[in-house]
Parts: sequence; C-alpha cells; structure tokens
Amino acid sequence: MKIINPNYKIPLVGSYNPGINLCNKCGYQFKDNNDHFLKHILGFADSRAGLMIVVECPKCFHKYFFHAREKEDYSYTNVVIEHIELGLNIHYK
Repeated sequence: MKIINPNYKIPLVGSYNPGINLCNKCGYQFKDNNDHFLKHILGFADSRAGLMIVVECPKCFHKYFFHAREKEDYSYTNVVIEHIELGLNIHYK
C-alpha cells in the first residue's frame, strides 16, 4: 500500500455504508463505470475500525464511508490515490 498523502486525509464524516457504490440515504447508484464513482471520493479518514474511504453522493450530497480494502492482488486504496493524482477526482484539482 502507498503511504497516503496527508492532503488526502479528512475527518470521518457521514455514516458507514458497506454498499460502497449505492448512497444509503437517497438510493442513488453510481454508474457501472468505476471512474464515475472514483471522482466523488472525498478522501481517507482514520477511524477506530481502520482506514476508511469517504464518498459524497452527487445527487443528495450525503457523505458516507467504507473500509479501505487491501488485498495482495488488488488495492482499492491505490486505485483511489492514482485517480486523485491523475486529476480525475472533482475534489482534488
């Protein structure tokens, strides 16, 4: 896992949502295109349960979070960081 730049860290806000690409307030579902979802990630937050990824729903602006996933063959955290560093996230220009 990459070390997370402190500029990408934010306070933990919103509610826990294991649904990841489905807003647990208004029911908005992100398009199947992963890029659409990745551009709405607000950042990373530390919690007692570990590192979380915080997302803002583009429809109702509700904020929710889920566990940053790390596996040997796939790191969602690295995908998020790459997307931010490529300038594809609307919150990090």
